[in-house]
Amino acid sequence: MKIKLITVLLILNITSQTMLAPIANAVTGPSWKPGNIIANSLFMTSGTMSVSDIQAFLNSKVGTGNNGTPGQCDTNGVKTSEFGGGTRADYGAAHNNLAPFTCLKDYYEVPKITPGPNVPANNYGGAAIPAGAKSAANLIYDAAQTYRINPKVLLVTIQKESSGPLITDDWPFLKQYTYAMGAHCPDSGPGGSANCDVNYSGFSIQISESAALFRYYLDNMSQPWWPYKKVGNNTVQYNPNAACGSTVVNIENSATAALYTYTPYQPNQAALNNLYGLGDSCSAYGNRNFWRMYNDWFGSTLGADYAWELTGQSAQKSDIDPTPVNLSTLRSGDRIYLGFTALNTGDATWTKTGPNPVFVGATSPADRLSPMRDVSWQGLTRPAVLTESNVPPGGIGTFKFWVTIPNNPGDYTEYYSLLAEGKTWMNNIGLNFTMRVIPDNYSWQLTSQYAFTNQTKTTPTGLGSLSPGQKVYVGITAKNTGNVTWVNSGKSPVFLGTSHEQNRVSRFMNGSGWQSPIRAALLKEASVAPGESGTFEFWMTAPYSSPGEFREYFNLLSEGKTWMNDLGLNFSGTLANPTYSWALNYQYAFSDRTKTTPIGLNNMKPNDTALIGISIKNTGSATWYKNGLYPMHLGTSRPTARNSPFYTAGWPGYSRPANMTEDIVSPGQNATFEFMITAPTTKDHYLEYFNPVVEGINWLTDIGLNYSIYVN
Repeated sequence: MKIKLITVLLILNITSQTMLAPIANAVTGPSWKPGNIIANSLFMTSGTMSVSDIQAFLNSKVGTGNNGTPGQCDTNGVKTSEFGGGTRADYGAAHNNLAPFTCLKDYYEVPKITPGPNVPANNYGGAAIPAGAKSAANLIYDAAQTYRINPKVLLVTIQKESSGPLITDDWPFLKQYTYAMGAHCPDSGPGGSANCDVNYSGFSIQISESAALFRYYLDNMSQPWWPYKKVGNNTVQYNPNAACGSTVVNIENSATAALYTYTPYQPNQAALNNLYGLGDSCSAYGNRNFWRMYNDWFGSTLGADYAWELTGQSAQKSDIDPTPVNLSTLRSGDRIYLGFTALNTGDATWTKTGPNPVFVGATSPADRLSPMRDVSWQGLTRPAVLTESNVPPGGIGTFKFWVTIPNNPGDYTEYYSLLAEGKTWMNNIGLNFTMRVIPDNYSWQLTSQYAFTNQTKTTPTGLGSLSPGQKVYVGITAKNTGNVTWVNSGKSPVFLGTSHEQNRVSRFMNGSGWQSPIRAALLKEASVAPGESGTFEFWMTAPYSSPGEFREYFNLLSEGKTWMNDLGLNFSGTLANPTYSWALNYQYAFSDRTKTTPIGLNNMKPNDTALIGISIKNTGSATWYKNGLYPMHLGTSRPTARNSPFYTAGWPGYSRPANMTEDIVSPGQNATFEFMITAPTTKDHYLEYFNPVVEGINWLTDIGLNYSIYVN
């Protein structure tokens, strides 16, 4: 950006502004401080006036500069001209500016966005307001907000830079709007508007360029390459004429340095001695008039060491995920990462450490204990400390912190401000985050339901005619239609539980796979966000009870929180009324488990061992299972379930010599039982009877299966 030094354009035309009568609390020459014309906290606070505030100010000031009627514009030029030649309308006609005149309070212009020689469309002279035009008040406000400059500063700058001067003039010419701020009008050359760059002609671009120049100065004067005025000792002339002299001024803040960069002269003693009039030939008035007018119009230019202005705020998912968070749909337990950036508009440098670090504090009232407090806060009432190690005046600091949403639904407005710890709270601008905590909504829709013969899910199956102990691998997929993310761990995991009645102990429970007798399955996915689908899969084992049709009901729940909407989800089918019968195929005996040497059992010695086995055929209608709720075993008989004297370590029990070898034996298939026996020490002839038993259901018909064993 090319910088052009700016000063008062019309030193010869300042009579009207110097003739303004001082107000009752006006400043005096001795109170002038060349190193502190205005505080940073005033210069850089852009939120001091709204558009309506600026408009009201312009309305009140028009007509006060030429002994006119305050608030009244001499639109038609009916009053006598101060410059002779009849009425003001006559004077205007003689100088190529026909009445009607348009005062600043009534002026509209289409914003000139980019430099160029064109004259912006406007409503001067009674013309209709052009499409897209904005009022002078709106143009001033927009520039102030865009470049973070106090609109009061821009108003005072208009008054000191423009001929007329424009704010108080009640019959301004159109050319007074052309270079109203003196932006891009250097001091070199013959003077007046002849020095101005035509590409920056027009009220709107003059306002925006003036604010942009101020912001550029503030943001760059600390750079080592900066060639103009900066904080610290600077030689400042009294006049563009170097022969008028200069002094070294210790500029105390960046706002004052910006004014000296814009208008690089200080008033001499003659200008200060006649604060509302003229000094001598070496006097310059730009910065004197700025200081005097600001005090007259808006009060003291002295500000605070610590002050700030908000430049942006955010709410996102985390410190590494910038996805914005909707603060109107928060839920209890959520953690939100809040942040804001703040312009240091004071005269002190902010620090992260040291005796007075800058913190965010909870306010309304100050040091309020917030219901949103997070464990990561710096203290009970201190959400965050400055992110940067230091932020000089005019710099921007960053503050970020977590909040934890409380359990109670409702609307919350959390207020925060800045403070220099141990020194002072800064100006409270009312920064807040408005949040709505909505009740948790756990709800779902069924998207699919299935059943397979096994966990590989390769062979679909129905649930018709299930035999006792028959296992079916079933599952559902469910869409999360609520506002809470489902999880499968932590405090409130999501389960598929028994329903109709809730928490009913299911007769289809498979002890090896269910979470409990009332919880068929846990959500498979680690988390399922609203709108996504989750999976629940589990084994159902057919019971030996109540043959006939069945409906086994389930529903989703967040454990420890709530059951979800009951859709009547069920798995239905038929439980068969099976028959259990068998026939002996053959039986055998071997010397050991290698089964290489068949033996008889008529000459065993005490403590001898042998492997015996049988093969039987399933002649009933029920399927046999090795494991599960109703496993098929070989048991001792005559009497039933007696303790066998041939018990050997490795038997399932003293009365259960063997489990079925095969996992599943369907009707018509063969089952095998093998087990070791150890001859007792008592010599005798033994008839050892055995019979199949379906554990938990019944013993099968005893056909007298036995082994005749002689222990000699």
